[in-house]
Amino acid sequence: MLAVIENADGRAELAFAIGDFVPFGSALVRLSGRWDRHAAEEVYEAIILGDERTPQQDAAFGFRQLVDVALRALSPGTNDPTTAVQALDRLHDLLRRLVEREIPSPNRADATGVVRLVAPRPGWNEYVELAIDEIRLAGERQLQVTRHLRHMLIDLLEVAPHHRQAVLQRELKLTDSGAARSFAEPEDAAAADSPTSATNAPSRSG
Repeated sequence: MLAVIENADGRAELAFAIGDFVPFGSALVRLSGRWDRHAAEEVYEAIILGDERTPQQDAAFGFRQLVDVALRALSPGTNDPTTAVQALDRLHDLLRRLVEREIPSPNRADATGVVRLVAPRPGWNEYVELAIDEIRLAGERQLQVTRHLRHMLIDLLEVAPHHRQAVLQRELKLTDSGAARSFAEPEDAAAADSPTSATNAPSRSG
């Protein structure tokens, strides 16, 4: 696709990220530059649509599925914080794998540095927020969940490069604020701040 855009001396910006729902009749891409009909059709033909999200092409979907497991477990009708914590452990593992990995930029440039293609995709901050925000809010009054969130964030802060720490610090601050609201008794607040117990800590073996 990039070669076609360069030949047109143009720029293409995808209107949707991988995994986004595309309503019927929506524009898929915005084109600017000197385009002819054939080149524009080539760009459109390079965009693949499917009926469902798949984790093979859409890494955020795997995160989304784990978050949904945790949210169902934390729903009032289920009230299963242990399952929520198990989902958090998997999210912790995924973020650990991602924390030092280069995430491709949404901007694709030609050899001269001119941006030719903009393909929206989540970055590090978006993956962290996806993994944590909803679970943090849903599990705010669950001691086990709060402990695991703090353990997870502190661990990630120890290994994250400096430029990836701000979002983790923000999430830790929000987790602590939620604990202060939910656990008014000093003993409960201290328990929420304590390290995850050995029986609940994520396994690092295997």
